[in-house]
Amino acid sequence: MNKCKFVMKNKKPCRNNCFGSLEYCHLRTHNEDKSAFDTEMNRKLDEFNEATLPKDSFNIVSINRDGACMFKCIAKYLIANLDKIEDTHKDHYVAIKAIMDEYSNKNDVDEEVSEYVQSILKNWIVKNSKMKIPKFDMSLGELIIIVHGDEGILTLEDYDEYFSIYAGDFDFIIETETVNGKEIKKKIEIPERWGTVLELYAVHKIFDLNINIFLLKKFDKRTGKIAVCTSRSKEYRFYLSETFDSDNSDANTMNLYFNTMYGTSHYQLLLN
Repeated sequence: MNKCKFVMKNKKPCRNNCFGSLEYCHLRTHNEDKSAFDTEMNRKLDEFNEATLPKDSFNIVSINRDGACMFKCIAKYLIANLDKIEDTHKDHYVAIKAIMDEYSNKNDVDEEVSEYVQSILKNWIVKNSKMKIPKFDMSLGELIIIVHGDEGILTLEDYDEYFSIYAGDFDFIIETETVNGKEIKKKIEIPERWGTVLELYAVHKIFDLNINIFLLKKFDKRTGKIAVCTSRSKEYRFYLSETFDSDNSDANTMNLYFNTMYGTSHYQLLLN
């Protein structure tokens, strides 16, 4: 890319790249033709707006950062759309309805359905571990080590064992052993059990859902650059980052917001 032609007072050239089709950089003061600069800035802003959705397209549902955020998003979606799976997924409909009837507290319902969701996704992935995922050109089993290897889940057996423990529970288990006739309790750390694209693919296949994953982005009118942001920004818009599309033209759609801004990634549900 060409460098800005502006020469500063110390006679050193500007080292910024040219802005769009201009001969000068994103700094308005470096552009002799302010009209051409404004035209280019507006063109880039229009491109950004065309590639994104306005902030009023969705409401962002608050989800706790407790390790089970993805499963809770799915749980909340299924609870809100339970009638849509009554005929097509009767067993899951009955199980979720039973949880909703058993618990009167909404948070308890969300938690229990979230744990149920994690369980059915884990079982489906283990059962179908050799299924090829065209999008990633690998099997479900092969993807496990890619998305969960850093947490210490390296085999299908690891996945089956650890994902049987709810992601919202503590990342340790208590084991008791007898030493010299006395029972001693030991805290054993276990891998974290984040929801990833692997589990989203399972949701997509099990419930025949379209899934859209959005990032929040903003256009900086000072620099003309696009940056990932959070909902704290007044100028954020929804950028479609990833999709899982069903072949069924009548399939329902679940929309998620993937927040990558605070060290650990976090999913939140989007509602129209």
